[in-house]
Amino acid sequence: MLSERDSVITEAQLDTVDLSGKTLEDDDISVILNTLPNDQYKALRLSNNNMTNNMITEVLQWVSAHKKLQELNLAFNSLDNKIVLGFGAAITQNTHLININIGGNKFNQAGMHTMLTSFKLRTNLVELHLSHSAINTIDHIKLIVEILKNNPDLTTLNLAMCKLNGHFINDVLRAATIHPSLQVLDLSSNRFNTLDSALLLNLFQHNTTLTSINLTGNSLTKECTLNLVQAYNQRNPDSKVKLIFSDEVDAAFKKVLTMVQNASRNMETTNNNNQENKDGASNTFKRKKI
Repeated sequence: MLSERDSVITEAQLDTVDLSGKTLEDDDISVILNTLPNDQYKALRLSNNNMTNNMITEVLQWVSAHKKLQELNLAFNSLDNKIVLGFGAAITQNTHLININIGGNKFNQAGMHTMLTSFKLRTNLVELHLSHSAINTIDHIKLIVEILKNNPDLTTLNLAMCKLNGHFINDVLRAATIHPSLQVLDLSSNRFNTLDSALLLNLFQHNTTLTSINLTGNSLTKECTLNLVQAYNQRNPDSKVKLIFSDEVDAAFKKVLTMVQNASRNMETTNNNNQENKDGASNTFKRKKI
């Protein structure tokens, strides 16, 4: 494993330590963190490794010692409820962390409640990734709404694969609709269906900051999906927002999107031509009058 450690160390960029997907064990991570040459790093990425609870204290100590660190990615490891109190305290105290990913670990409902409570106490989060997590109670949803309210600079919220449906997510969608900074909302692989389309439509029509909405893997019918796309673009015909749906509606989605955008351009061209004709007629009348 030494060669793997060495290769990871040489890959450490000036401000990013990316150890993602290296299948590193606790001992490997410990050696690497203690070998890194400076304290100027802004990102520590440890996703998709074999890190356990035994390593989290050392990681959090490293995080606390690096005050310029902004991003911490611990997704898809083997962390569970035993570390949530210590981790929650570290998240609350280390306010220099503004981009956090804890998705895909082994926290149960109680563990996620503790974690969300810690995030709720923060006021400067920019990205929060919670995919593949046990976020499926009303109390969880209330905490996420509080997180949105308390963090006005939050640009990314990832709730993919959390078994959410319209009943659970209603208040979150309302909070997202009026959020002043939210740009990326990932709701993929949840349990939205056609009955929830009114909630999504309200989000599409009234939020002016979103640039990416991922609804892939939900149970929205093709007709419902296309209605949502058309309704959004009728309000925002030149919007740069990226709406992501399942593969089966991609072609139809692109067709509708193109039709709406073309209709908008044609209307603009027609208005311009009418104005030109009007101006031309006015000039002709003036010449005749003279």
